[in-house]
Amino acid sequence: MSESMMGATIVQNHSTQEQEAKQIEAHGEQLRAYGLRGLEGRIVRGLDPAGMLAVKEVRQIVEKIASSAGVSMDAVDTLTKELHVGAIWSRAQDLGEGERPEVQLWMLLVRACHEVSDHDLDAKSYLADVERIKNELTAAFVGGEGVLLEATKSIHADAAIKFVLKDDVPFSESDAFLHMAIMGHGFGVCKSGELYFAGANELDYDSLTQEGLIPVEREDRGRLVTFYQRDGVDVVKKLYPGLAIILNGDEMLALRLAKSAKKFIA
Repeated sequence: MSESMMGATIVQNHSTQEQEAKQIEAHGEQLRAYGLRGLEGRIVRGLDPAGMLAVKEVRQIVEKIASSAGVSMDAVDTLTKELHVGAIWSRAQDLGEGERPEVQLWMLLVRACHEVSDHDLDAKSYLADVERIKNELTAAFVGGEGVLLEATKSIHADAAIKFVLKDDVPFSESDAFLHMAIMGHGFGVCKSGELYFAGANELDYDSLTQEGLIPVEREDRGRLVTFYQRDGVDVVKKLYPGLAIILNGDEMLALRLAKSAKKFIA
């Protein structure tokens, strides 16, 4: 390759990197404007339904689907924001029935989520995955009537095989809280790497103090968060009243914490 060709290639690569950086920066701003924290987790895992509604280039396609199917975007936004912060369990009946139009559109977005679990995304593959999502949603729009119901039925059909029972607690090594709720369960545990996530509409955090853990509040990623410690070491991180991360790999603790939700289930 000649020096001039090498120089042109370097300039082109630099220009592409600048464009990618600008696109990612724009996505971060759009996510924050939607009330999300930005790209920190999404660069690794890809866009979730809330992220799809926040990123304008994806949202525009979702809006076309909603308009074509007669679905209220306000209802989709409201549902998505609720589910994003743990309302999977309180909206379990709607999710299990799958009849409300905003639920069906949300299911379509869930189906478009990144499913590869054997590696994390980087900036370049994140942008490639955004293009995949756009293509998938565009194909759904072209598919016309029935595509939302099809997506809902697909997720419902998979629900029963997405988790097992451990000590009478629904358990999965993938993100399966939705499937647990669809199948009528009120709590569960999902594993990701060495971390365990205990989820329910509400967890009994007092059960942790009864096990000798000490609650400590401190700032984490811009907000005040309660950690439960043993011997000064973080063991559990409380994300929401119904969602916690067990940080030390203690599966049995995760199962006990999830099961503590029974206290609040009539």
